[in-house]
Amino acid sequence: MVKFSITKTAIIVNFQGYKKFLALKNNLRIPLSCVKSVSSAPVKWLVFTPKAGTNFPGLIMAGTFFRRDGITFYYVRDLNKCIILSLQNHRYSKIVIQVEQKEEIALKIRKAIKEFQS
Repeated sequence: MVKFSITKTAIIVNFQGYKKFLALKNNLRIPLSCVKSVSSAPVKWLVFTPKAGTNFPGLIMAGTFFRRDGITFYYVRDLNKCIILSLQNHRYSKIVIQVEQKEEIALKIRKAIKEFQS
């Protein structure tokens, strides 16, 4: 897993140990102002997608993937434990991160967005 935290203005994802190597990143900082929506829908493995990271379908997707709908960042090992952040005015159009309690985290993000907007 990754260390996931929410502040008053941003979502911060920290990668530790070998996860930094697989994702080619130390951390991600996503301003709440850039989050368009949050989803906990299951994702699918990517095959034959240009990337800067690690992709072994069925095992792990980690790093930056170039897709038709924009640049997407993934850190996924279990497709059923992911949240998807759809973004605007950010380098990434989507960020897909595996978390333990996806429904709880998605709810916390939605709440933080509401508080940030008011």
